[in-house]
Amino acid sequence: MYSFITKDSGKKKAKGVKKNVIKKEIKHSDYLNVLLKSETLHHQMRSIRSELHQISSYHFIKFH
Repeated sequence: MYSFITKDSGKKKAKGVKKNVIKKEIKHSDYLNVLLKSETLHHQMRSIRSELHQISSYHFIKFH
């Protein structure tokens, strides 16, 4: 998990977290709080997956 801000743009990454969650819910200040204050974040995600031709809906909670 990392984030950086330059003069022109910025970039946020988090392994195992969907792109829309990173874009809409996680802010650069969250990365700083986790790093400096040892806080723990959690985000909820929903996904549709197919296993052996059986479609299922999943609800994930990722902790950072």
